[in-house]
Amino acid sequence: MKGMGNMKKSIICVAAILAAGAFSCNMAFSCVSGSTAFSPITALAAEAATGNLIVNISGVKTLSGVTITVTGNGNTYTAVTDAKGQAIFSKLPVNDAAGNAITYTIKETIPDGYMAASAMTTTISAGATVIASIPNTEKTYTIAIDCKDYKTDSTTPSGDAVLNGGSYTVYHDDVAYGTYSIGADGKLCEFTLHGKEYEGKWEVQMDTAPVGYYLTGEKQELGYYDGDTWIALNSSFPQYTHATMHLSLIPISGRLAVQANADDQIRIWLKSSGSYEKCKSSERATLTIEESGKAVQTGLLPFGTYMVENLTTGETVTQKITTYGSIVPVEFEHSIAPAITAYKITFATDDGKVPTGGVYNVLDENGNQVYRFSPTNGEAVIPNLERGKKYTVQEIMAPDGYIADKETYTFTVDTQKLVISYHLISVTTTASTTVTSTTTTTTTSDAEKRSITYELYDQTEKTLLSSGDYDTSTRKVELPPDWTPDSRYWLVLEERVVKPDGMISSATKECVILHRDGTWERYQESTSILYGDVNLDGKVDISDAVLLNKAASGMVTLNDQAAKNADCNDNSELGADDAVVLLQFLVHVENTLPVRN
Repeated sequence: MKGMGNMKKSIICVAAILAAGAFSCNMAFSCVSGSTAFSPITALAAEAATGNLIVNISGVKTLSGVTITVTGNGNTYTAVTDAKGQAIFSKLPVNDAAGNAITYTIKETIPDGYMAASAMTTTISAGATVIASIPNTEKTYTIAIDCKDYKTDSTTPSGDAVLNGGSYTVYHDDVAYGTYSIGADGKLCEFTLHGKEYEGKWEVQMDTAPVGYYLTGEKQELGYYDGDTWIALNSSFPQYTHATMHLSLIPISGRLAVQANADDQIRIWLKSSGSYEKCKSSERATLTIEESGKAVQTGLLPFGTYMVENLTTGETVTQKITTYGSIVPVEFEHSIAPAITAYKITFATDDGKVPTGGVYNVLDENGNQVYRFSPTNGEAVIPNLERGKKYTVQEIMAPDGYIADKETYTFTVDTQKLVISYHLISVTTTASTTVTSTTTTTTTSDAEKRSITYELYDQTEKTLLSSGDYDTSTRKVELPPDWTPDSRYWLVLEERVVKPDGMISSATKECVILHRDGTWERYQESTSILYGDVNLDGKVDISDAVLLNKAASGMVTLNDQAAKNADCNDNSELGADDAVVLLQFLVHVENTLPVRN
């Protein structure tokens, strides 16, 4: 039984060796006891020792879908984090061929909105699971918003204006993010966004304007210029960690219309400056009274109280500019200039509707433009007219769908009421109306006759292609011999009305597209240009100036017609100079648009 004891010991020894994983390929062993010999045993290659690795993404939020890369011993392994933020690597080799522990390097693909994490290293024990955590920190973006004066391009206010005190609301996806007040340094607010919170639509809207500034009331996109490049908060902002965005405040400004004796020398300066000599050049003016007994300063003066000195007589008066675009009258006691008043014009249509739109110039006795307007609710009030003087209203564009019964209208202030009447462009027949077979002349009564003729011009408006009587029921014109379908032409319709007291005629012009049957339709993209009407509402006012300023800065994009109307200097380019020209027109520094160099 001694031999059996030795054999037991040999078996135990083999088992111990197997358990330790110490066999190499084709390793063999044998045990001998007495004269009994056992056959050699060839060991099978042992499976390489492995372990597991779990990589956790730690930080503010659990992040799924993040790619994790593990490299070691010349091999690369990848996995994607699951809903728990874990990437699992199973059965990774523990040792290299030489039996040394393998060092693994762990890296992540940087998630959007997060800072890059440092690479980690680890080793793995056989049969064990190693847990590694990669800390992720969300990126932070600091947004600062300040306000500056549009005219001074700084936090220095214009005139007697006060930069602080106004308030804005910041909106994120049309939901109020916060309401802030302007500080004395022009700073509105500063806030921090984490991760991808910058995404979405960010806008800001003025709620109350500081004293001396214009209240726009419109939302505008948050962003800023990096050199010549516009950076919107909701687009490419992530490349920056901090940005300051500037909001321009439009100062209230106007002009003074001084009445005195002809050739009197007038000096104007901001009272708070202390004297004309101490006053900024942008806050003072000099002028000479014209033969008419008045003069209007050409430059805009900012919000404030002004001293007006008559250097010829030594008189001084004070006057305030408190309304945007205003022309404020200034009178001296000795003034011989005629009194200034306002005049109301009423508009009516033959269908009883209140006309909407239309553009008109008001000319003085010398043919100089003194005012331009668009009616509101069928009325218009013309300011700063001299009593006893004659003025003429010149039609630039009639309300859509109507033609005027006259081209010009003359009135004398305070001596008559002016009513401008319109007729529908399309003349329809009634039971009492007779139409001849050879003409389009329509007889509405024995005392009045109406007819409409047409003229068709090429795209340049210079070459007459065809003309004749126009039938409003068929809306057809004679096609020119060499006409081109879908090309643009200019169609002029002239209505003649013969009344007992004479003939009245009026015309309307449309850019049209001709059809093969001779009918036409308005070419919508090439309608008549109303310079300054950027928002296409048929009138020119401060809202157009605000929109043009945004378009010039790249904050908004205009359609083709709006872009044509916005080209206030008629140079086929849209820029800040167009916005300046429009502002000058609104405050009557310029009397007509476009202003060509």
